[in-house]
Amino acid sequence: MKIAYETICNAVKGNPEAMEEILAAYQPYISTIAAIRPPDANGSRRSRLDHDAAQVLRKKLIEEIPKWKEICK
Repeated sequence: MKIAYETICNAVKGNPEAMEEILAAYQPYISTIAAIRPPDANGSRRSRLDHDAAQVLRKKLIEEIPKWKEICK
């Protein structure tokens, strides 16, 4: 994952496009962490996204981005 320095600084300043770019970059990680594998009726397991968990992770990331201001000095 590569996120441009300017994008990070713009996101820290509250730029919505920069925030979306960071969220898009982190989406594969969010999807992996929020994946669950419940057993079906036959006992086999298929991975699926827990949308609630993914939303919590996205929200937490959005809350943390302003704390990255040390990077933008």
